[in-house]
Amino acid sequence: LWAGYGASIARGFDFLGPAGTIRTSDRIAIKPNLTFPTYRPGVMASLDALTALVTYLKNFTDKITICESDSGGYNPFSMDEVFRNTGITEFANRMGVRIVNMSHSPSRLIRFRRHLPTISVPLPTLLLDETDRFITMPVPKVHLNTNVSAEKSVASDPGTRAAIEATSVLQRRHLSGQQDAPKDNRGRGWEIRIDSQRSNAG
Repeated sequence: LWAGYGASIARGFDFLGPAGTIRTSDRIAIKPNLTFPTYRPGVMASLDALTALVTYLKNFTDKITICESDSGGYNPFSMDEVFRNTGITEFANRMGVRIVNMSHSPSRLIRFRRHLPTISVPLPTLLLDETDRFITMPVPKVHLNTNVSAEKSVASDPGTRAAIEATSVLQRRHLSGQQDAPKDNRGRGWEIRIDSQRSNAG
């Protein structure tokens, strides 16, 4: 039975057992799902849920950061404005919680290679060097899968572009069942996931 966010969060951490133990020294980063300039129920993480999570964590540590990045895609908007519009800024100030827009925070290139050319993706140093536990707050949504031609798609951000290219290669291989599946001139075999609420929602 639904007993509210607070009770559900506490049960969730209890379910994790020792892995769910929060120490006073733990630095926690929380990433709520914030996909529109103003709050939309069923699409974005609610302030009530975020409040319940922070309230629970405050029983164990004061080292809490709420973080997210500016939106890109077809409907770019500032995450600083979203923090203000949704009441997160006021809530964080009241609770003594730090807010970070990761689009404007330091980052470091992470290079990796796994059956691919070497890929470099910039990741925030907040998550790499200043976080012991990273908690995401996704919202269950309906997505659809479709095959599209992505031959001419280019992301403006180098890190995003590299991630798209890496994901596309992995998905082509997965769908074809081949280790090195060739790409035809229409990009067939690419699986692109699109949010059914709106193409730029996720």
